[in-house]
Amino acid sequence: MKEERCTSCNARIFWTETVLDRVRIPLDATPVPDGRFRLDETYNPPRADYAKAGDPPGDRFNSHFVTCKKKGEK
Repeated sequence: MKEERCTSCNARIFWTETVLDRVRIPLDATPVPDGRFRLDETYNPPRADYAKAGDPPGDRFNSHFVTCKKKGEK
């Protein structure tokens, strides 16, 4: 996955598809302990899936749609 920049706030992001319906979403490039998504490495390239309580430890990411400080601005 290639790191890119948000066109509104210039934050580091990467685009991926969701496991369930293959919708493209931007994820923040920096993992956080309580992130909503985890990467499913069984896909090539990896896809985003919702992190669940029983999942093994690993990197978690937030959707940049939620965290963008300047969403909707250009």
